[in-house]
Amino acid sequence: MIFADNKVFKDAVKQYSINKARPIKFTKNMRTKIRVVCKSEDCGWFVYASTHDKSTSVHVKTVGENHTCSRQHINRAAGSKWLAKKYMDMFVVNPSMPVKALSKTVFRVLKLKVKRTTTYRFKALIQTIISGTIEEQYGKLWDYLSELKRVNLGTIAMMKLDEQSIIDGTDREIREIEYMDGMILRLSPIWNH
Repeated sequence: MIFADNKVFKDAVKQYSINKARPIKFTKNMRTKIRVVCKSEDCGWFVYASTHDKSTSVHVKTVGENHTCSRQHINRAAGSKWLAKKYMDMFVVNPSMPVKALSKTVFRVLKLKVKRTTTYRFKALIQTIISGTIEEQYGKLWDYLSELKRVNLGTIAMMKLDEQSIIDGTDREIREIEYMDGMILRLSPIWNH
């Protein structure tokens, strides 16, 4: 088998590991050689691959025997980034889905137990991808302000930055509702420590 580069090969091996429910580890991981073995010590499964001459493509040279170990329900290859790739569409349709439901879905489909922290990281990652970071969201307020001034020529629109709360690092300030030009904007809470 031939893969485009190291990253594509590693992603394919991780996907295989998740589908087969058998944890793996990369033992030899250099620019030109990659060796992957099963984490179970008594299992003889391995994959050896290397790059082709003057090319980034990775060629699988040797694949060991089939797994002799048993399936395991916990696999670290199924992390939050992998979950984000796999289940993003499902989460976009139902953004209020609880993390327990996601864990149950992953177990039902792949027979993998996903840690609670992994599912929380997945949910945070997806929300960041969908709506952007808080800094990006607050950056859009300036665009909104300039658009108000452009569309409504007689409107006076101002935005005030509370510098005292920035200076005082010990004050906790939670702002959930901001008023601008008679409109209510719901914003994510901000905690200043």
